[in-house]
Amino acid sequence: MMSNTQCAIQDLRAQQQKQLVESLAVMVGSLFAASFLPQLILRYLYDGGLTLTQEPKIFEYLTLAVFLIGFGHLLYSLIVNFTRSNKIKLLQQELDDMSGCCGGSCGCDDDLTDQELQELEAIVNETLEQSETQPLAKAMAKKSSAKKSTKKSPKKKTKKTK
Repeated sequence: MMSNTQCAIQDLRAQQQKQLVESLAVMVGSLFAASFLPQLILRYLYDGGLTLTQEPKIFEYLTLAVFLIGFGHLLYSLIVNFTRSNKIKLLQQELDDMSGCCGGSCGCDDDLTDQELQELEAIVNETLEQSETQPLAKAMAKKSSAKKSTKKSPKKKTKKTK
């Protein structure tokens, strides 16, 4: 089951991809518009019998406007995606912080204090001292008896004859 943070991260990544595709489409569209729109305007809006000795100023402004729209949308997309990336990083850190031993719901801390480390060290030292004082044969006997008690031998059914 996904948490709210994971859903938010996934949603932000999907929005980033959508924004990038949209930005590419606007940029390609602006390139096509800049190259074909002046020709279309000249062909359909101006009368066929009119001879132009000079290119109308609207064509220069139109090309500039189309490129500015495409470039402006690209910059907008980059800025928005940059802020989304920062939000994703923050949410990822939050998710990493929450994913401790039990998801952060038990209030436990994974870092051991000095006192806890000393207690664990004392337990290890006691165990090592006990193993040094016991002869090796006794330790092996204890291990083998523990293994035998844990193994269960299957019982065979025998037929009784009368």
